[in-house]
Amino acid sequence: LELSLGQFASGGCVKIWNLCPPFRGIGYGQSFGTFVVTSYYCVLIAIAFHFLFASCQPVLPWTVCHDQLRENMTVCLPSSHNKSTLNLTDSNMTVVASTEQYFRRGVLKETVDIADDGIGLPDPALLGCLVLCWALLFLTLMKGVSSSGKVAYFTAIFPYLVMLTLLIRGLTLPG
Repeated sequence: LELSLGQFASGGCVKIWNLCPPFRGIGYGQSFGTFVVTSYYCVLIAIAFHFLFASCQPVLPWTVCHDQLRENMTVCLPSSHNKSTLNLTDSNMTVVASTEQYFRRGVLKETVDIADDGIGLPDPALLGCLVLCWALLFLTLMKGVSSSGKVAYFTAIFPYLVMLTLLIRGLTLPG
């Protein structure tokens, strides 16, 4: 309803409710909902940026176990090993994959008990990725609709270039 009325009256989700001012809160609610969804999306993209930057290391950090990320009563299983190779004598031990250990303890900085040190400070690496994501979003939307066509060309063609590059790289590998 708001979309069709907005198109008809050339107004946004708040301005359109000038025809019935008591309903203006609906427009503000829609704006707030859009902000929440955009914030959630930026957090997900920031985590993807973090993994993109972490994948530039010679050894991928999620393929090996890190002693500083180890929890009590858990055994880390590297991605190159099988669970059957572990000799677990204690049945209370929990097996955790190195990927899960890296994501939960290395990226998200989860703790067993939040009462120990609270929620903690923001992680500088994730904060930098989040700022990068918001900056890219701002640069994309800065000029409005006039630049969205160029962005659409890039977002439509770039995945195919990446897939073509990966295909060529895969074909040139031995075996």
